[in-house]
Amino acid sequence: MSSSTDHLVATFWDWNTCSCPIESEASARTLISNIESGLGQVPHGHEYRICRNNRFLCGDITAIERSLLVDQRFDCYYAPRRNPFCGEHAHLLPDQKRLAAELGLESLLVHYADVHRDSGPWNILLITGDSSFATSMDYLYYSGYTIFLAKPSDAADSFEQHSNYAWDWTPLHTSAATQPIHVHPPSP
Repeated sequence: MSSSTDHLVATFWDWNTCSCPIESEASARTLISNIESGLGQVPHGHEYRICRNNRFLCGDITAIERSLLVDQRFDCYYAPRRNPFCGEHAHLLPDQKRLAAELGLESLLVHYADVHRDSGPWNILLITGDSSFATSMDYLYYSGYTIFLAKPSDAADSFEQHSNYAWDWTPLHTSAATQPIHVHPPSP
């Protein structure tokens, strides 16, 4: 049975690896519109759109006007960089390999999947260039989620295999109706 959340897409954005210029309310709205337009290019007749209540952004967001993203209903989390330890002190916490934005965003992602397992939406857009998300993406894929990935063009091509649909980030956020570069539709 189809529900009203079947084509809504929760968004998880790693600002540290996929930033973009946001100077005004208009540019923030255009960004969302361009992403939704790209989602509209997904084949198989689905009309995916970004869920208004499940938008998460994590990274070093000090250089942008945070209110512009909050106005677009993003929950923003500050995390300055991937590994906040200097080389001299890294040995003190050998088990802490993934910290800051990536761990925070990945925690949000996995928590979201657990909380929404029965209610949806079951579609996730991950905007990142960090291929270490691959394990979580596989977990979500095999749990029945449809995974959309927006990544920088210089990210590993193999990263795409962990998603159903993938886009290069720059064309997706700068122009409308960008076609996915990788298509592996979910099983019916």
